Parts: sequence; C-alpha cells; structure tokens
Amino acid sequence: MGQSIFARVRSVNVGGPGELDCGGRVVLSALRKSPVSGPVAVGRLGLSGDDQVDRKHHGGEGKAVYVFAWENYAYWGQELAHDLSVPGLFGENLTTEGLSETQVRPGDRLNFGDLVLEVTQPRTPCYKLVTRLKAAPGFARQFLQSGRTGFYARVLQTGMVCAGDQGVLEHGAGSGPTIAELAVAKARKQVVRQGPLGRLRSWIRW
Repeated sequence: MGQSIFARVRSVNVGGPGELDCGGRVVLSALRKSPVSGPVAVGRLGLSGDDQVDRKHHGGEGKAVYVFAWENYAYWGQELAHDLSVPGLFGENLTTEGLSETQVRPGDRLNFGDLVLEVTQPRTPCYKLVTRLKAAPGFARQFLQSGRTGFYARVLQTGMVCAGDQGVLEHGAGSGPTIAELAVAKARKQVVRQGPLGRLRSWIRW
C-alpha cells in the first residue's frame, strides 16, 4: 500500500425516478440526487433510498456508488458559465472534499469506518447529464477530456456514511493509470471514432 490520502464527505445524495425533459423528449431518470441528513446505509448495490432507471448503463455492483469532488463544482461552474452550488447536481452519491481524480486509480480503496469502497472506473457522461447541466452538445467529450469526471466504486464492505465523515484513500499495489488519465484516454478514443481511421484501442475500453 502507498501513502494514504484523507477525504471528507461534504454531502450524501440519493434520488429516485423522475421525468427529465431532454430537448422536448421526456424520459425517466434518477439523475437528480438530493442531499440527505443523517447516516445512510450502503449495501452491495448502493445507498438506501437511491435508485437507477437505466440499469444497463448505471448501477450494479461495479457502479454501486458514484463519488464526485466538490472542488469540481467551481471548475464546471466557470466552464459552463452558471452557478453550480447544490451537491448531487452531477448525480453523485458522495460529494467529497480533498480527493482528486489525479490521485485515484482503479483498485484503490476508500474507507469510511466500517464502509469500504473500491474504485472501479471514471464516469462516462450521457445525454441526460448534458441536459441536466444545460450544456452544449459537445459537453460529453469535454467532461472526459477534463479528467474531472468523478468515479464509480463497488462496495467491498457494507456500512453507514454521513455528511461530515472523514475517509481515507488507500492506494492499491499497482501503478496503473489514474481516473483522470483513463477519462482522457476515453475522450481520445471518441475523437478517433469520429475521425477518418475509426479504429479503437481495446486497452482504453471499460
């Protein structure tokens, strides 16, 4: 194990299915998450009171919890030129402070007391997030290219989590790419896909 990094939970967010207007087409989505007070139980498939609609692309053990840095809110607020100040806006379950995508790799563990999470992959944005943030059509690639995507985690040990909790990130034994590096690689793959070669490198896929 490498050097530990400490993080704080600024907000715990959950949400259920609701209607989302995507350019005149109304779809069901559980992207809207709202902060909750008090301890929240976290099971193998996610947080108590939270749900996913599109289970093909969201949820499951490998994407049980979505973690996003509060520090990213100021960055994206400036990029999108509007106020982003309510935790859960990006659809994350845990809004954290002190934890950057440049510090985190798949296989790292995030410990909050009894609750133990294992980092799995960056978040790949869909059209619903573009709509939610009132962003331009090219935002999905911009999101990845920035490296400020947050990350998914599986639950290795169930437990409780609450706003204000202190956690510690423990690096795994490997020295592979960080979450930020993987996100940028994914963005480059999308550029190649749209270009004349159209060739994909399997090592970028997840």
